[in-house]
Amino acid sequence: MLIIARNRPDCVVGFGGYASFPCAVAAILLGKNLIIHEQNSVMSRTNRFLAKYAAAVAASFPKTKYAPRCTQTGMPVRGSISSLFSVPYRPSRDEQPFNLLVLGGSQGAKVFGDIIPEAIKLLPENLQKRINLTQQCRRDDIEILRQKYEGSKCQTVISHFFDNMPELYENCHLII
Repeated sequence: MLIIARNRPDCVVGFGGYASFPCAVAAILLGKNLIIHEQNSVMSRTNRFLAKYAAAVAASFPKTKYAPRCTQTGMPVRGSISSLFSVPYRPSRDEQPFNLLVLGGSQGAKVFGDIIPEAIKLLPENLQKRINLTQQCRRDDIEILRQKYEGSKCQTVISHFFDNMPELYENCHLII
């Protein structure tokens, strides 16, 4: 709140999720215009709450669920990610590792944390051994998720935040 009060911006833009919530609420309390962007086809809980206070709501998809009044703008991405559009896909072959990236906001992370470990365990052991899984989850769920993968043969990296998204995107074979 102090940063917004000191810098006196004309507008604050939030992109949803727990990371933007405090700043968006500070903007509302200080009477600043708030613009929110929803990148998913179903509006997050955070953005649903903030939408009623926002001067404008932008969305990546037309007919975004729970977005009553929005303008479709598409998905803004960093240059380090958009530059990957020209990188050709490198499939995993035969016995090579298969890099699986599982991402989700708070709602998606919960669902994926329940479903993906069970799905992995249903695969034949030789396929499980090929999987290098990187999965995002809520901070509070990291240990629970690690326990869910116990007994599987895949390699896992589980975290609430990844700061190397361009690298993860470039090296994965499948993103869920």
